[in-house]
Amino acid sequence: MKHSDGGHGATSVRNSDSDSGPGAPIILANPDRARVVIGQRGTYSVKAWSPLPMSYQWQKGGTITNMADIPGATESTYTTPPSATLADSPTLYRCIISNSAANSTTRAR
Repeated sequence: MKHSDGGHGATSVRNSDSDSGPGAPIILANPDRARVVIGQRGTYSVKAWSPLPMSYQWQKGGTITNMADIPGATESTYTTPPSATLADSPTLYRCIISNSAANSTTRAR
């Protein structure tokens, strides 16, 4: 979905798994796939834009249908704990970005 600034030269592309309608934050960059080494940390980040204040909630799960909120993961960047184990693989991460109008969800990585 393309958005324009009304002829002022700026255009962005919404790049997400799901959008919740008009006014939703525009995802400018989805999280990259992080390769997490057992016992090490992995970092994911997202870039988004909205004229309204935004909030972030990172989620993780084994499949796209069983994603759950990560307690305290409410910034634009999320770093996994260093306790990653083989049992954490494969784990998907995504971020829900919200404002007072709607929300957008990044691609799961």
